Amino acid sequence: GRAREILFEDVIDAIADHAFVASDYPVIISIEQHCSARQRVRQGEILEKVLGSRLLMPPWDDSKNDIDYEKMEPISPAS
Repeated sequence: GRAREILFEDVIDAIADHAFVASDYPVIISIEQHCSARQRVRQGEILEKVLGSRLLMPPWDDSKNDIDYEKMEPISPAS
């Protein structure tokens, strides 16, 4: 049968409610996107809103509107 539709925000809400309680290790979310650029921006907004400080974000350079690679630090499971 055909799978029913699930809203992206509902999935991220469920992850936020349940995935961070089972382990001290980070939660890795892999998203296969088949949507427009506008929808991807909206998904990013939802991720930021729902996950907040639990979302690992790279340092941002507003003047370049891009990641500030010079400020990036190595990431380890202990960080």
